[in-house]
Amino acid sequence: WLHVCFCSSAAEKPGKEDRCLSLSVCGAVMEKAVMRQQMRSLLRSLPKDKITSSSLCACDRVTKLSAFSAASCVSIYLAMPTGECSTISLVEELFRRGKSVRVPRVEGLGRQEMRMLPVGNMEEVLSLPRNKWGIPEPLAGAYSLDDEELVDLVIV
Repeated sequence: WLHVCFCSSAAEKPGKEDRCLSLSVCGAVMEKAVMRQQMRSLLRSLPKDKITSSSLCACDRVTKLSAFSAASCVSIYLAMPTGECSTISLVEELFRRGKSVRVPRVEGLGRQEMRMLPVGNMEEVLSLPRNKWGIPEPLAGAYSLDDEELVDLVIV
């Protein structure tokens, strides 16, 4: 819920038009929620082979970028089980080229903090536990500050 109020002075109370503005903002938020739900339904209905072929095509295009070739440390998301572009072939290519790889771990109260943590090889990536959304994620506390390295490419 977002409340936006335009008053000519700080002492003034919001009027009827101010409440209408607040309701329209709330309506926009509700419309966004409906749009997200519709998009989730659409993505879930896509055939797995279509997602796989599109993912491979997208990942192949990324490998041809000069930024990809020049990067030494890459942060990359790991996809949900359904409805997202799979990045697993890109992760494989990063390791094949000898690049350092970081994947996100969401933590903190309310899960609002994201840290990019190192993974050493494909076996480690494939064995990561899955969070409540089914996304592979490194374990909490598995890495120290010594694992920090400058990330020079982020793939989202």
